[in-house]
Amino acid sequence: MPTYTYRCDCCGLERDIRRGFDQDESPAFCPDPDCDGRLHRIFAVPAVIYRGNGWYAKDHKEKPHDES
Repeated sequence: MPTYTYRCDCCGLERDIRRGFDQDESPAFCPDPDCDGRLHRIFAVPAVIYRGNGWYAKDHKEKPHDES
């Protein structure tokens, strides 16, 4: 199940929340009882970046030829 990070507009509290892909509703309000701020999801940079043409075919080294 993916984990998403949310930040409160009012108090700045950040919280990681595990949610399934099938859940449409995001948490709306800060879990702090003294705060009435709204939560907004923080988007992170992906961990894997694919660059260049044909990365899937060209990134594997060829097996050395047997010179016997």
